[in-house]
Amino acid sequence: NQYTDAQYSVDVSATAALSYRASLFYDGNLVDTYISCKKETRTIENIALWSPSNPALYDLKVELLDNGTVIDEYKARVGFCELKCDKNRFVLNGEDIFLVGVCRHEMHGRDTGHTVSYNDIYNDMKMIKDTGCNFVRLVHYPHNKVTLDIADELGLLVCEEPGMWQADVKNKELTSECLEVLRRVVLRDRNHPSIAFWLAFNECDFD
Repeated sequence: NQYTDAQYSVDVSATAALSYRASLFYDGNLVDTYISCKKETRTIENIALWSPSNPALYDLKVELLDNGTVIDEYKARVGFCELKCDKNRFVLNGEDIFLVGVCRHEMHGRDTGHTVSYNDIYNDMKMIKDTGCNFVRLVHYPHNKVTLDIADELGLLVCEEPGMWQADVKNKELTSECLEVLRRVVLRDRNHPSIAFWLAFNECDFD
């Protein structure tokens, strides 16, 4: 349908038989809301697509209900897009996209090293965006989760890695632990529209 509609799903796990209320907002306006006790998939019409040139974000609020009373809530910013590979082309929302990007480490040149602040991360990502890039490879390990929030906001596609770098993949213990890190990263960041790829191995020994 020419990318005018999209679907989103909410799946809530609780230790008791509770219901939840999901509400989706765009630009402060309520787009969709419902109450359920099971996983639901909803269709939204006339969506605003997320892309590097137009990073449109929706606000999703999920409230856990006990007999109608809110006992917990979760908020996230989400976006709607489709990125796929067609032979030697990347296609975003039905249009070809050429990825122009850089690699970024989660560290700073000051004495803080790997302990970087939100402003450090934002300034790095904003500088990358301002150079004309639309893609960032987040090397060689999982980066701070706010990095993905900033990528969503600025319109930067990203690639994440589990830390499997120059390692011997025949080492089953090491490989399984790195893949477990990757599994957790996927679960943490899978709802970010900026996610383009997950890289499992980097310069590893496969012989």
